[in-house]
Amino acid sequence: MLNVNLDDEAEKYLVEILAQEKITSKALFCRSAWLIFAIGDREGESQS
Repeated sequence: MLNVNLDDEAEKYLVEILAQEKITSKALFCRSAWLIFAIGDREGESQS
C-alpha cells in the first residue's frame, strides 16, 4: 500500500482530476506510473 501526504493545494487538484476522469485514485496512480514507465523507456531507446 502506498501512503502519500499531499499539501492542501495538491489534494484539491487531485480531487478535481478524480472527479473529471471518473476514476479511483488507485487507477489514476496506475495510469500515471505506466506513462512514466513508457516515457522513460522511450528515452532509453534514443540513447542507444
